Amino acid sequence: GQSTTLTAVGGNASTQWFTGSCGGTLVGTGATLTVTPGSTITYYVRNGATACVPASSCIPVTVTVNPSPTMTSATSATICSGSPVNLALTSDFGTSYSWIATNNANITGESTNAQSSATISNTLVNTSASAQTVNYTVTPSASGCSGTPQTVAVLVNPAPSINAGPDISICTGTSTTLNATGATSYTWSPGSQTSSSITVNPSSTTTYTVTGTTAGCSASDAVTVTVTSGAAINAGPDVTICPGSSTTLSASGGVTYSWNNGLGIGNNLSVSPASTTTYTVTGTDAGGCVGTDNLVVTVNSLPSVNAGLDQTICPGTSVTLNGSGATNYSWDNGVLDGIAFIPSTTTSYTVTGTSATGCTATDQVTITLAVPPTVDAGPDDEEKPNVFGKGKGANVFPNKQTAEPKISTPTNLNRGVFEMALP
Repeated sequence: GQSTTLTAVGGNASTQWFTGSCGGTLVGTGATLTVTPGSTITYYVRNGATACVPASSCIPVTVTVNPSPTMTSATSATICSGSPVNLALTSDFGTSYSWIATNNANITGESTNAQSSATISNTLVNTSASAQTVNYTVTPSASGCSGTPQTVAVLVNPAPSINAGPDISICTGTSTTLNATGATSYTWSPGSQTSSSITVNPSSTTTYTVTGTTAGCSASDAVTVTVTSGAAINAGPDVTICPGSSTTLSASGGVTYSWNNGLGIGNNLSVSPASTTTYTVTGTDAGGCVGTDNLVVTVNSLPSVNAGLDQTICPGTSVTLNGSGATNYSWDNGVLDGIAFIPSTTTSYTVTGTSATGCTATDQVTITLAVPPTVDAGPDDEEKPNVFGKGKGANVFPNKQTAEPKISTPTNLNRGVFEMALP
């Protein structure tokens, strides 16, 4: 299909060009001849245009026509996303090849610049969810001649997106179902089961791997089945309360709970034990596993609070109240523990004592104010004695110098308690 120009050195306008033989078929005149032979051929050239010129005067010129190579390798290929093409190029007698890919926006890895090798070796990644095609143009060459370009279509199937499902926890002796999605066929390991859903009953924690295949392309995912001996039930921390107080029992780690000591089923239960008690809860989690835990509710003793002995004092006398039997004390009526004060009237005082464990108790003490005596010394202007004790009493005389009464008692006055009133 290519042309070449033959030039006769020293030729002129009468120079003749023949094929077949000298003087054979005339194909041109002149010093040059441009030819496009379809196969190898010999041209004969001579000067002169008469028959007198002998045949021996021709000079043979052979034009060798090399054949164009023809591609013999495959014109299509199918691969999975992420795999190399690895397509070997062949022709009937080609010795070299040039190839280039047409860009596909959904494919990465294709060579869009011309490459010279006997293998299309691009690793193609399909970024879409559907099959994509990359077209390569391959041109063979031999002895400087290029053959007819050939298109090689490479179909790139997407890798399946396999999902084996979330990890699962089960109780010892129970089973669970694993469900895979994202492909058209599946193979599980261990077990070699080939359905999308399988039922397993492992005796210990096991990881299952599923390989899914679609259009010859495969991918894998794994799921772990954790085998537990029981539910992780937590009854909560131990609690300390005072007598008569209550506390709330709140368990965690399950979905249902059952308590002993007559509490029954439920959670967040209020209890007020009279003495230290251990409570046990049995819980069941979402996977059906059962577990137990307990807590101790300790009932501390009340402090033995003592406000002290009741007292009788004279008006204007101070008194100090001290509580005992506890750690801290709080009095009513504004009294401070261990601080002296003067009562204004007969009063009962209550002390609240708190122990080191926070429990409280009360006690009471009464402070009585005694009534003062009333003494009657008689009129100011008389010095008659006032007699007490029915003839046996003391004689009281006014003292004009000091305005205070003076008392005279007989030696035979019996002991006793006498009331004297002073005006």
